[in-house]
Amino acid sequence: MAGADKLSYVAGIIDGEGWISIKKNKPHVTRPGTQYFLELGVENTSEKLMLWLEANFSGLVYLRQPRNPKWKPIYSWKLRCSRAAALLSEISDILVIKSDRAKLALKFTETIGTKYNNIGLPNNVFTTRESMFQEMKTLNKKGV
Repeated sequence: MAGADKLSYVAGIIDGEGWISIKKNKPHVTRPGTQYFLELGVENTSEKLMLWLEANFSGLVYLRQPRNPKWKPIYSWKLRCSRAAALLSEISDILVIKSDRAKLALKFTETIGTKYNNIGLPNNVFTTRESMFQEMKTLNKKGV
C-alpha cells in the first residue's frame, strides 16, 4: 500500500474505530505536578489490523480479555504524545467524524515542548491545557 493510501486507510480506521484524547495524570508521589498528554488509539477484535497499525505507525498493541468468555479478545493500539501528533498532522484533513478532535489535539501540542524544569508549569499553560482537556472530554462524550 502506498503512503497516501495508508494515510487514507488509517484515517478511516480512526474515524470509525478509534479515539483521539487528551489524557490527564494527577499529581503523584513520584510526579508532583499534573501531566497532560495526547493519545490516539483504535480498538478492534482483529489482531491483524492492530499489528498492521503497529508496523506502519509504531505505537503499542495491548490485548484485553472480554468480560464474557463467549466474546472475542479485544486488541488496542495506542500512539501517544509526539508520535500521535505527527500522525494527526498527516491525516487531520482526511478525517471526517473526528476532524474537530484532531484540530484540538494539534492545538494542544503547541503548548508542549518547553521545559520548565524545577519552576513548574506556568499557570497560564496549565489553564490552557486544562481547558483543552475539558473541551476534548465534551467532544468525546458518549450519549445524548
